[in-house]
Amino acid sequence: MPGKRAFSIGIILLLVSAYPLFKILREAFTSSEAHARYHIKMIHDKNKATFGSQTVVLHDEFLPSDYDREDRVNGTVKTIVNGQDYPLHSLVVIRPYYNDANRYWSWVGLAYVNDRDHDAKKLAVVQRIDLDFGEVYNHNQFGQSIDLTQRYNSYDFRILWLDGHRGIVEERFNFRDRAKPLYRTPLAGKVFPTMISYYYQDTAVWPTYLTPMLYPLLTGILGVFFTVIGAYQAWTSRRHQN
Repeated sequence: MPGKRAFSIGIILLLVSAYPLFKILREAFTSSEAHARYHIKMIHDKNKATFGSQTVVLHDEFLPSDYDREDRVNGTVKTIVNGQDYPLHSLVVIRPYYNDANRYWSWVGLAYVNDRDHDAKKLAVVQRIDLDFGEVYNHNQFGQSIDLTQRYNSYDFRILWLDGHRGIVEERFNFRDRAKPLYRTPLAGKVFPTMISYYYQDTAVWPTYLTPMLYPLLTGILGVFFTVIGAYQAWTSRRHQN
């Protein structure tokens, strides 16, 4: 029967599309919720910020005049708040030619964070910590492919929260714990080497633009269409038989 065949095709398409669609919708809902609550403004033009009575400076030992635009060096970054260093002995990749946020791109950043729910504003210093620094991102020493999820799970993040007075709070979390509280993923994304998601990293970057459009979005729509058409045809066929 045509109706039964269409219904079966629809159910199959819905089954193969359901979980990917669930992940996409969950990511979209969580992102919307986070952006509704938090307004995050990154500081791009310099590596220094003042918030209330607190001033934070990001500093390293390399002189811009000694390097070219394409140069990269490994080193540590000092986070100095009102003259006091809050050390984090973790190597990062520094682009010493630059004096703005490009200097510590994808590693360290400064951001003003406004929590709209509590009408609270803070200055955040966020840094990515690579527990396996020096390892090749996509291949191990034998040239074998590395699971990127495993690679990302080796990342920790530190946030220094400045309240504009004298308060400084340190927060540290692993990549796997980025979803909650909701500000974590947007802040971590500012110092992450690629796009970042809240729960499902495979939804952050698609192989092609057609991937989410054809599967699972189009397949999900076709699944609903064929299921409804099949059910309607089966119902009308049964009515005519009666």
